[in-house]
Amino acid sequence: MEAEAGETLELKLRLTRRVADWKNDVTIQPLAFPGNFQMANGNLTGDQQETMVAITIQKGTKPGAYSLSILGQSQVPFSKDATAKDRPNTLVSLPSLPISITVKPPGPAE
Repeated sequence: MEAEAGETLELKLRLTRRVADWKNDVTIQPLAFPGNFQMANGNLTGDQQETMVAITIQKGTKPGAYSLSILGQSQVPFSKDATAKDRPNTLVSLPSLPISITVKPPGPAE
């Protein structure tokens, strides 16, 4: 993805729920973004598998390549015993795949 400083990028996040009875909300948040990038926290609810997020590149950000990740957190039913009927919720936190953003130099003034 490419953008100039001062622009906002819209990204679609996709979630694969690998546990059949996992329907708890997933909180999404920036994972240690550099200071010149901003994203609001969000949620995926119920069995929702996609959401859009906006990442804003602050004015004055130096041109260059940046890698960002987004953290997802949720309570997931889990037991070490695969045959157990009682599977208490366990907090799971996982990062997204890296998101590559290239900040371009500003274009010519109009």
